[in-house]
Amino acid sequence: MDLPHGRIRSGGPDRERLVALPAGWFGDLLECLTEGHDTFADRMVGPMVAEVSAALDAPRACTPDEVAWALSLAFARRGFGMASFERWGDALVFVWRAAPANGPVFREFAARLAARVVGDLLDLRVRGVVVGADDAGMRILLASPETCQRVRELTAEGLSFESVLDQLTPGDEA
Repeated sequence: MDLPHGRIRSGGPDRERLVALPAGWFGDLLECLTEGHDTFADRMVGPMVAEVSAALDAPRACTPDEVAWALSLAFARRGFGMASFERWGDALVFVWRAAPANGPVFREFAARLAARVVGDLLDLRVRGVVVGADDAGMRILLASPETCQRVRELTAEGLSFESVLDQLTPGDEA
């Protein structure tokens, strides 16, 4: 830190200059932008994937817990909170704890960022959709684009995450 000159630099090899903002401002900034959320999320993917890949020898060969640890490290280094995974049957859910914001625009940004980072890291064709959010964090379902669209429709009808999963994976009939 070079506070007398108003500069903060990363600890990385390139010593990139950082800008420190209160977490709430990040969400407010996204809410104020009329477009460009996807582009902004996409620009963050490459550096995050590189950082996670450097922390893991072979990301595709790692356990979900190992991938979640490295993702959580990359998110935390940016002040974004922590990440983990949950399994709900066949459904993979990205859990983002202590996210810097919780507004509707941030949720869309978060879904895209999480899906792109996990997809690029593990070479998966996934999209994301927020299926639950509160002040503690959010859950982002990682699935096919078609499934994510169906989930958006079901949640717009007011269905809970558990009900949505029931609709997507009906049980065997007797």
